[in-house]
Amino acid sequence: INDNDLQPYEPVCLTELKQKINDLRWFRDNKRLLVACENGTVVEVLRPDRSKIDTKASYVVPLPTRIWTIKMMESQMKKNQQKDESEEEKRRKRLRMYTGKDADEFKEEEEKEWEPAPILACSYFSDDPNKFLITADKEFKGYIYICNFTNDRPVRCLDY
Repeated sequence: INDNDLQPYEPVCLTELKQKINDLRWFRDNKRLLVACENGTVVEVLRPDRSKIDTKASYVVPLPTRIWTIKMMESQMKKNQQKDESEEEKRRKRLRMYTGKDADEFKEEEEKEWEPAPILACSYFSDDPNKFLITADKEFKGYIYICNFTNDRPVRCLDY
């Protein structure tokens, strides 16, 4: 690329996300911007119509957004909740011996949800603007997640 290939761009407006941005990608129609944030969210910002933006008082303009926060997948929850069967049987026997009650009478503490982790990278996935791919840090690390704005949790994860 040389200077002759660059097109001049005029600013339209600014919008605040108030999060550290790790990655961003335009949808193929250039009307939506997908933003990966440090706080575990993916934000989609709609490109404004230049004719409808009033910047007389300020260039900072709130724009329509959709926000999705990473959560554990159902399969990840099940894996975390699985226990070694022999250990579970020993625990049941101890409970019966000391309390005279069956283990099923006690409510087990549910597996806690992982805290949202930084979204490291994002990209739209397919022609559907609801679908996107992400990678994340911490407990979510090591997978590419297929996500959908219409689902609370990732739809699928791929090992990499």
